[in-house]
This record gives sequence, C-alpha cells and structure tokens, in this order.
Amino acid sequence: MRKIALAVLLLAASALPGVCAGYDDLNVGISFLNLHQYDSAILWLDKAVAAGDLIPDQLRVTHLDRGLAYMGKEDGQKALEAFTAAIGAGPGDLTAYHHRISIYLLNGQLENALADFNALNRLRQGDFATLMNIGRLNWYLGHTEASAAAFESFDPSSHMAWIWLQLANVRLGKKAGEFPDNSAAAFWPAPVARFYAGHISEAELLKIAADEKATTAVCEGNVFAGLWRGVQGDQTGARPLLEAAMKTCDKDTNDWYAAHNELDRMKPEGKTP
Repeated sequence: MRKIALAVLLLAASALPGVCAGYDDLNVGISFLNLHQYDSAILWLDKAVAAGDLIPDQLRVTHLDRGLAYMGKEDGQKALEAFTAAIGAGPGDLTAYHHRISIYLLNGQLENALADFNALNRLRQGDFATLMNIGRLNWYLGHTEASAAAFESFDPSSHMAWIWLQLANVRLGKKAGEFPDNSAAAFWPAPVARFYAGHISEAELLKIAADEKATTAVCEGNVFAGLWRGVQGDQTGARPLLEAAMKTCDKDTNDWYAAHNELDRMKPEGKTP
C-alpha cells in the first residue's frame, strides 16, 4: 500500500491562515490507511470531506485514499466512486485514473477503461503503455480502424506495436507492411514480425518460441499465430492455437485476454470459451 508523506500535506496546508479541521481528519485517515485499518481510515477520510474546508489538492488526496481504503476492503463500487471523485477534484491525477481503469477492466467495462486511457493519453502524450492499451482495447471492442491508428503512431522499430498494426490492417483488408528490420531483429518478439512479413513459417515461429528462454515466448507464439490465422478467416486453424495460448499464458494478462477475445469472436452469440 502506498504511503503518503505527511510533510507534503503540511506544505500544502501552510498556505492557509490556519490548519483546518478537515486537514486534521485527513492526516488521521492517512495514518489508519498506512496501518491497513480500512474502516477507521474511511471514517476519518469521510469526516475530512464533510468538514468542507479542504483545499482542492487535499480534497483530491482524500478521495484517492478513500478509494485505496475501499480497494483494501474489496469494495470495488465504492472505490470506483472515490476515484471518480478524486479525478473530479484533480483532473490531472494519473494514479486515480489508473486505479479506476483497473476496476473498469475487472468489471468488463472496456469502453469506460478505453475512455480513461484516452484521457491519460491527453495528459501524458506518447506514453508507450497507454498507447498500447488504447490500441488493444480498441481491438477487443471491434474498433479496428481506431486500433490501427493507435498502433500506427509508434516508431516501426517497436516490434509489438508493428505486429498489432499488421493484425489490424489485415482485418481491414490491407496488406501487411514491410518487416521493421533493425538491430533488435534477432530478439523476441521480432520472430513474430518476421512471420507476419512472410520471412519464416508458422512452424518455424513456434519452434523459435519453444527454444526461447523467456517464459512468455510460447504463450505469445501461440497467441499471434492464432490471431494471424483469425484475421485471414481461418478459424479452424486459429482455434487450437488460441486454445493452447489460453493454457500457456498467465491468466488475465493481455496475451491471455487476446486469445480469449478472439475465441469469443468465433463462437456463436451467447457462448464463451
């Protein structure tokens, strides 16, 4: 659990004519939060909000910590409301956005998670992880053109972004691009890019993945071979690869979800893998 330095809040309060009651309650709430005494933390943080005399940044911190306390209690709905209030008090709070996204994803609210990633991208443009998540979420939601646009914003030397861009382009009826040959071409996941560009076969890709020391290589080899067959309409060939991926990938990772999502696309409506 993150600890908040009281000195930071003391500095914020020093601009006030006197220390406010809400600020005292906030510090008590933070102390309980740091001790993982979540009910007591929520009690005092609620008192801090109710006092009505916190400056905006203190109010933001109060709502953020209320969210963390509710997460400690595994109350996702209350945590979501608290993080939303934190964003309302401080629209630039990246931490509140990340926590809210995690709850949206756990709830399967992908559109809401995507909206928050887009907000994060406006706050911190060019962040690699944010753009990758925008691209993947658009893919999962079937927004293929938006997915392609997100991945197209990367430098071609980013193999993973290039790989996802080819998947989106092929699904849009375009041809795969040229292989981004560079000094990292020998390292995983470059073999996937080489496979997509037609330089090696699927069997060669899967062998390379099996020979890799990285534990994620077999998982990703199956995922991206399955996705490649899928975007070309070969559901029969894609299915066993994606099913193998779901067995070899750590559950709830992006790779596992990509395999799950693609299998779900293939099944009749109402069916899940």
